[in-house]
Amino acid sequence: MAEIQGAENARLASELADARHDQRLYRELFENSLGLMCVHDLDGVLLIVNPAAGRSLGFSPEEGVGVNMKHFLAPPVRPLFDAYLGRIRRNGSDSGLMRLVARDGGERIWLYRNILYEEAGAPPRVLGHAQDITERVAAEEALKESERRFRTMADTAPVFIWMTDPAGQCVFVNKAWLNFSGRTLEQELGRGWAESFHPDDRDRGLADFTTAFAKRGTFQAEYRMRRADGQYRWVLDTGTPRFDPAGRFAGYIGSCVDVTEARQDREALRIARDELAIRVAERTAELVAAIEALRQSEQHYQVLTDLAPVGIFRTDDQGRCVYLNERACEITGMDQEEARQGRWDKILDPDDRLRLAAEWRTVVEGSEPGSLEHRIVRSDGATVWALTHFAAERDSAGAATGCIGTLADISDRKRAEEETRKLEAQVQHAQRLQSLGILAGGLAHDFNNLLTVILGNARIALLELPPGSPAVENLAEIETASSRAAELTSQMLAYSGKGRFTLQAINLSRLAEEVTNLLQTLISKKTAIQFNLQTSLPSIEGDPAQVRQIVMNLITNAAEAIGDSGGAIEIATGVVDADTGYLSGTYFDDHLPPGHYVYLEVSDNGCGMTPETLAKIFDPFFTTKFTGRGLGLAAVIGIVRAHRGALKVSSAPGQGSTFRLLFPPSGKAPEIRAELTGGAAERFGRGIILVVDDEAGVRNLARTILEKSGFTVMTASDGGDAIRVFRRHADEVAAILLDLTMPVMNGLQAAAELLRIRAGVPIILSSGYSEQEVAGRLAGKGLAGFLKKPYEPAELTGTLRKVLAQRVTG
Repeated sequence: MAEIQGAENARLASELADARHDQRLYRELFENSLGLMCVHDLDGVLLIVNPAAGRSLGFSPEEGVGVNMKHFLAPPVRPLFDAYLGRIRRNGSDSGLMRLVARDGGERIWLYRNILYEEAGAPPRVLGHAQDITERVAAEEALKESERRFRTMADTAPVFIWMTDPAGQCVFVNKAWLNFSGRTLEQELGRGWAESFHPDDRDRGLADFTTAFAKRGTFQAEYRMRRADGQYRWVLDTGTPRFDPAGRFAGYIGSCVDVTEARQDREALRIARDELAIRVAERTAELVAAIEALRQSEQHYQVLTDLAPVGIFRTDDQGRCVYLNERACEITGMDQEEARQGRWDKILDPDDRLRLAAEWRTVVEGSEPGSLEHRIVRSDGATVWALTHFAAERDSAGAATGCIGTLADISDRKRAEEETRKLEAQVQHAQRLQSLGILAGGLAHDFNNLLTVILGNARIALLELPPGSPAVENLAEIETASSRAAELTSQMLAYSGKGRFTLQAINLSRLAEEVTNLLQTLISKKTAIQFNLQTSLPSIEGDPAQVRQIVMNLITNAAEAIGDSGGAIEIATGVVDADTGYLSGTYFDDHLPPGHYVYLEVSDNGCGMTPETLAKIFDPFFTTKFTGRGLGLAAVIGIVRAHRGALKVSSAPGQGSTFRLLFPPSGKAPEIRAELTGGAAERFGRGIILVVDDEAGVRNLARTILEKSGFTVMTASDGGDAIRVFRRHADEVAAILLDLTMPVMNGLQAAAELLRIRAGVPIILSSGYSEQEVAGRLAGKGLAGFLKKPYEPAELTGTLRKVLAQRVTG
């Protein structure tokens, strides 16, 4: 039953998450859509307005909510609003054009499609979606005005102007033509104009036109046309082909001039007539070409700017913006009207405003173009990084008339650069810690060799001196100091990731409770400890002592951060599903695989840390306290790495700190190790032992310890020496104590050769590194045991006897 309920809860949670995701998705679409969206009730009161609709009218979305939509309508159309609501109620939808008045008093035209939305238990609402087509309507009006101006110009011209379509049918004659012919426009269209030809000129006139039309060439002809009073007048007809922007033939345009008087006095006025005809033809062609060139230029410019992937702008000589293309409007969050109102500079970041103004002056006063990376603060509060290139526009005298330039949104590039910078800083920090770890590991290994000699000889001397000897106390101090030094080397090995670990299955919730109980007496009573521990927590595989030490350090640091003023420490455990992005923000990531990780988190509401302090907390011996406390958090690096984990830290001054330890879960059960009883071990204290170490002090110490325990000892100073000695006494040697790190031939290479000489000879490898650190290198090498330096006499003899006992019992 519990499993069914759990599955049902999971399903409901998933559906809720999907619903929330869909809600966020629709909200993002609503907020960022370029379409104009709003919701109003059946009385017209606005309930929701998206930013695009608000920008169209110059209002913020919040200002529009609660206002009746009728308030925004242009006064002439407000009486029609009730009819619009009636259509919505009857039909469930409505569409059309809507005239509205923006905050600046300008009229906007929306092309809308609104539908009635009803659901049970909620009042009906109207969902509106529109496009602002003000500019499109204005363009259409401009085109109509252009056509009107052309007709006015043609109708006031002193010549007869005509135009045909591609099929040769007349589509236009001006007023002068109609006044001359005395006919209506409908009578002249098509081929009706040819009815005015003189019968003798009709065939020739049509042939001239047809021939020129077929060649798409300019033509000129004289023929007689009947005037309104019935008199035939000689006219000079000049025509030229016209083509659309795509180069397709669009028909002819031409003009006719009454040249009757000129023909009557041909000899006297022939030259003047010809020149006039040519001039009229040229001027007509020039006029047509100029109009077409201007139209094509404006069209090409508009298409190019609208399709450009970057913003394009122009300013006057005072730096005021006079034009923005659509992309520039998207980047700046302004429309052209806002820019022309002098609000262009207000969107610049204050620190960049002066820099951009200085660059603009340099470009205007000089001859080179300029460029600048700067920030734009949009009206919605978003900051956009932009790259601006611009150059001065100059008149024929060389004076600057303004600037023209491009505007590119480089926010993604800036974010990528910042991410790269952070990543490089993390890599440098990790490399620095890794270098310190290698140094600490090497120092600890060499120091362990020295401590082995000091601690071993001190212990032997203590055993040999009588109890009342004056040197006992001094030797005890040497032994104590050496033990403390050994602890420091253990911390250094932990920092380098080469510490000694005893792996067991650990429940972090139980471990946190145990550590807290131990620290209760050390933490101020003004500091409250709060638990948020997951009971059914997966176990991790680790060294309880090392993990316990980390947790104790974190809790102690949290208590000291709170101080005597009092506060709270929260200890939490749980499981987190960490993806690659989450792990990249942790310390000691080391390319951990994404997946589930068990975490233990220690949070406090203490003083917190500055970014500078946070960058140094894992440096060896770094502390914010009055005196040093050893390696401190630096030792955490190696311990966490050795457990294949990570650490996530967040802190800010005055806001406390949070440390979250992450470990991979493990299903392994705790290992149970059988120990050889003392009685069985004591039976083995005879035989020849070969001690191999490049440190003479370590060799001599091992010889002394083993000889006092009843063994016979042979020594060798390196791997090659060991092989030579062993070849001579292979059948006599009972076991070999072999150092791992030696010059020329290391311990593993020497062990392989020794086993080839005599298979099965017990070899105990000795090193200042932990067994876990070298476990991968020892696997499959046929070694009998491992002994970590520094070691005490009892550890050496115990390990040796255990190995020999296993050989006998095995």
